[in-house]
Amino acid sequence: MKLYIYTLVTMLLTTSLYAGKGGIDWNILGGSIFNFVLFLIIIIFFAKKPIKEALKKRKENMETEINKYKIEKENAEVKLKEYEEKLSSIDLTIAEIKLGYEEAFVLKRDALNKKNKEDIKRLELNYERELEARVQSLHNELKTELMDNAIELAQNLIVEKFDKDSKAEVEFIKNFKIES
Repeated sequence: MKLYIYTLVTMLLTTSLYAGKGGIDWNILGGSIFNFVLFLIIIIFFAKKPIKEALKKRKENMETEINKYKIEKENAEVKLKEYEEKLSSIDLTIAEIKLGYEEAFVLKRDALNKKNKEDIKRLELNYERELEARVQSLHNELKTELMDNAIELAQNLIVEKFDKDSKAEVEFIKNFKIES
């Protein structure tokens, strides 16, 4: 409605400016107002229904868009709450994962320690067996060497007791060796 008033005022001012020195020409002003009012009536008569429908459709579209945005806002708020919950529980999840890794590390360390202890026991047992075998081997070598020395000593004693005439017997005794 304000637009109509502003248009009418503009027409009055324009007409008075064009009138010049002679004053306002009421015929021209009346004709302009009549034309303007006629123009408004024609526009209102022919354009009222389509404009109403267009405005109604625009209003419905705007309400649909508003409802759509409200639904999107609600969905975004729900997602925001979900993310906030996840974010708040992420510290707990990190702590659980960390605890799981620490437990796995402890279990693995204990398993490795147990395996190392078993390996050490096995190595000690192998070392003891090898040591016993080496001691037995040295014992046998020593026994053999002692027997060889005893035989040689016995041979030397026998040779000394025999006189020099019986060289054949001495040679026989020297060649006679007991195998062990």
